Amino acid sequence: MTSDELSGHLDVLGLRLGAEIEEARAARRELLKQWHPDRFPSGSTEWRRATRQSQEINQAFQAVERGLAFGVAAPTPGDPRDWPSHPGATPDGHPVGFRDLAWRLRAGARPLDLRNEIVARERIPKVTAARRVENVQRTLRAARWGLLSGALWGLVALLQFVIGSAGLANAVLYGLFALAQIVPAWLAFRAARPPSDN
Repeated sequence: MTSDELSGHLDVLGLRLGAEIEEARAARRELLKQWHPDRFPSGSTEWRRATRQSQEINQAFQAVERGLAFGVAAPTPGDPRDWPSHPGATPDGHPVGFRDLAWRLRAGARPLDLRNEIVARERIPKVTAARRVENVQRTLRAARWGLLSGALWGLVALLQFVIGSAGLANAVLYGLFALAQIVPAWLAFRAARPPSDN
């Protein structure tokens, strides 16, 4: 489902993109109170109209529920997780990229605040924005563990080299394991630096 399709279903419920599932449930409940067929004489014109309206409301709610539960494709081409970093992201359409989110998370920003900012700037569903923030959090956690793991492999390599009991080949091998952990983690943290003013 695209964001345009979701927007159409939300219009039926009187909501806009960025609405939560609880808001959709409340809107459906209020609309069904107004358009429930039992409120009208059976077989009348009003009854038939209310039946059509209530079916449309229920179908729209089911589509909204699916869209909010499983996510919605972004209105721009490509996966939002693949969007490049835009250090000067502004409300005029630039998406908030990895660097923007990562350095603000490292600076102590709350993930919920970042999610709400993405929703406001890009007018995408909260589920999609939350996934983007969560992906950046996972990357930063993996980078921290990578640095720790690399440091341990480096320590083992150093001990192998100093003690010399297992030979130089093992020390080099452990050193390569350390580099394989440290380099990607370092690159992730390097990408998470605050944007420069240049």
